[in-house]
Amino acid sequence: GYQRSAVGFATFDTRDHRAEQRVVCARDDATIRTGDGVDNVNISASIGGLAGVNSGDNNLTIDTGNNADAVFMQNTFVRRNLTINTGTDNSVDSVSLFRMNIGDDAIINTGDGADNVMLFRVVVTDDLILNTQGGADFVSIDQCQVDELFADLGGGNGRLELTNTVGRRKVLQGGFGVDTILESNSLFSQFNSVNGF
Repeated sequence: GYQRSAVGFATFDTRDHRAEQRVVCARDDATIRTGDGVDNVNISASIGGLAGVNSGDNNLTIDTGNNADAVFMQNTFVRRNLTINTGTDNSVDSVSLFRMNIGDDAIINTGDGADNVMLFRVVVTDDLILNTQGGADFVSIDQCQVDELFADLGGGNGRLELTNTVGRRKVLQGGFGVDTILESNSLFSQFNSVNGF
């Protein structure tokens, strides 16, 4: 399949249970759904970033369905909300965000399974919300800037690494299992809550 916005496009190829999708520029919203299967989504995008144009919600939503999925994003601007859902099954999913700017909230849900979530040099103007559910999950947040951080590793023996990151409030929940945390050079100015680690 092929989709085009006024100034952007997304491509789909699921014949071999893999999908690669690229969104170059969209004035309004962009939604990517790959369905079930092993999917790889690779994006470098500008959503709602055209100067003087504000024609919609300017959100980017990615839903990869069930099975082992990978989402890789870099050099991306989203004017408002970024939402990533990689299914509710217990497959191993990977979400990697590098050098991004999110104008409102970033919400990442990976479901069960030993999932990996990595954020590097990501700016989130409002809330960064991470839910990795069950499994031996690994979450790394490095050199990021947020207003509020909410991370819930759910069940399983997860690990959270929070380094060189600043914000106003953070709530970190290890959940059930033996979870570990490495926190270094990170400052949250108003509120800090860390439980289950």
